[in-house]
Amino acid sequence: MEVRWFTRGKAPACLTTWFADDDSATDIQSPRVDHYLRLPEIDGLGIKVREGRLEIKRRYASESAVLTPRVVGLVELWRKWGAGPVDDVSSFVGDAAWIAVEKRRRLRTYSVAPEGTIAPSGRSLTPSGECSVELTEVVATGQRWWTLGFEALGEEAALRRILDAVARHVLDEMPETSLALEASYGYPRWLQRVAG
Repeated sequence: MEVRWFTRGKAPACLTTWFADDDSATDIQSPRVDHYLRLPEIDGLGIKVREGRLEIKRRYASESAVLTPRVVGLVELWRKWGAGPVDDVSSFVGDAAWIAVEKRRRLRTYSVAPEGTIAPSGRSLTPSGECSVELTEVVATGQRWWTLGFEALGEEAALRRILDAVARHVLDEMPETSLALEASYGYPRWLQRVAG
């Protein structure tokens, strides 16, 4: 389950500062390029080649949610599949049907105890009832954007509770942050915008 927002331009200083304030908790990942299949009419399906592996992601449900008085987003439930290594990546991504997306990601991960206690849980998200918060600078078709997202993994029945708890916890530390529903959507819809 995830909620994310996309905004054109450079990420605001309040967000980059928050991720930089605790280097021990923040995973600053190496820049990478993912290749997404253009799906002009479909915003509930994403197909990409990431680090030589084919990945498929399908949206099953979505609903708007007020996370704080200044932050409203579209919470989406996705299923992901990995198809394993692609033998000849160039045969996929050299085609005009694919969009190259440069990414620079910062990531923090939190666990939520059954009684609601939230604690940092390391630098990588595992499917065990955790939620990551990610700030990513993305460049595609010559356009620079940034995205802030929360992604929860674990038992489906607990995902919304985990995502809401971590999002509110993090957003309380960023009181000046405002995020609108109109800017909240997944990568497939964002790719439709940048690809025209």
